[in-house]
Amino acid sequence: MTRNALGAAALRFAAALFLPLGLLAPAGMWLLLLIAGAGALIASPGRWRDHGLGLPTLAGAGLLAWAALSLAWTPDPGQAAVSLAKLAGLMMLAAALLAGVARTDPSDAAKIAGALAATLVLGLILMTADIAASGAIRRAVVPDSFAATDGLYGYNRGATVAALAVWPALLWLWPRSQLLALALLLWVLAILAGLESASAAIGYSVGLAAFAAVVIRPRPALAWIGIIAAVAVLTAPLLPFTILSPQVIGARVERSSQSAMHRLYIWRFAAEHIAERPLAGWGYESARAFPGRRATIADFDRSRTADVYKHLAILPLHPHNGPLHIWLELGLPGALIMAALVGWIPFAIRRLAVAPVRAAALAGAFTSALGLCGFSYGLWQSWWLSALALAAAIAILAARSPE
Repeated sequence: MTRNALGAAALRFAAALFLPLGLLAPAGMWLLLLIAGAGALIASPGRWRDHGLGLPTLAGAGLLAWAALSLAWTPDPGQAAVSLAKLAGLMMLAAALLAGVARTDPSDAAKIAGALAATLVLGLILMTADIAASGAIRRAVVPDSFAATDGLYGYNRGATVAALAVWPALLWLWPRSQLLALALLLWVLAILAGLESASAAIGYSVGLAAFAAVVIRPRPALAWIGIIAAVAVLTAPLLPFTILSPQVIGARVERSSQSAMHRLYIWRFAAEHIAERPLAGWGYESARAFPGRRATIADFDRSRTADVYKHLAILPLHPHNGPLHIWLELGLPGALIMAALVGWIPFAIRRLAVAPVRAAALAGAFTSALGLCGFSYGLWQSWWLSALALAAAIAILAARSPE
């Protein structure tokens, strides 16, 4: 087997297992990134700057350097150093993977995207049946898993992976059947809407809106997506004091979702402490050891007297919002790096010589990921970063596959 064939096989294997692993064992996503990254390096060892990855590489290096410097003032530098070493490894694998896919043969790219599309459809069939059965299939497959015994909440991470996987699958399916491609988008939306957590459905809906906008007006829509994404990162600490204040929209949100109400208080707590150290932040991984994070919502706001608020922590491990997370821990330098990166990606898509629908699908993938980042996972979680890198690589491959 040649180097190219071996690399393509590794990427195809990772694409085929992307959703199945996301549904059954999402914590193992880093293994897929390791396999795919190693395969990309084997297939096309070369210089990263040849593939237009200059800004992402610089952003990643700058983020790591600033995070390392912040170990001097983070509350638990030992644990933070271990986490930072893992982050550095993941970022190097992601860079290798994204550089490698730029040299993958277009025919291999189509096979890789097709492998993801096939397993996505199979996974969606199982998810649909399991939701109808209130989680019985998942409990039978993984009976010892906490997620499997926790109702449909066990699909939280799997739903996130599905929301990321649908876009490269759409890129592969669209030239073959536009009707089936559109049906796939609606099918995923229906599944996500039927789950108990709204985060994946909201993030995916943001991606659908971006997809529609770029199909209609590709270049201006992509420009506005980039500008809005960058501004959203930079202004994130202001929102919990204004339009996302628990006092402003609390009564309306509380009636529909106590989980959403919890998010509002987490964000307000994070924003108040960002205001105390806006320049340097509190240090990398400080959210996990943040002073006062174990206080409850009832401690934070005496007007909340319901029993549930006496048990909900005001900062459970991380702020459940990517921009607030980076502001809290890495301050203005971290926020500027993140804003530059998320603002650059839509303009990079805009420069690609691809059909409008392909650009729209890439924009949908990006905005879905950004939307998910705004509601749920910690920025430094290995499975989440691995899922993002894999989804981005497979989407790029699918966009390069022949029509």
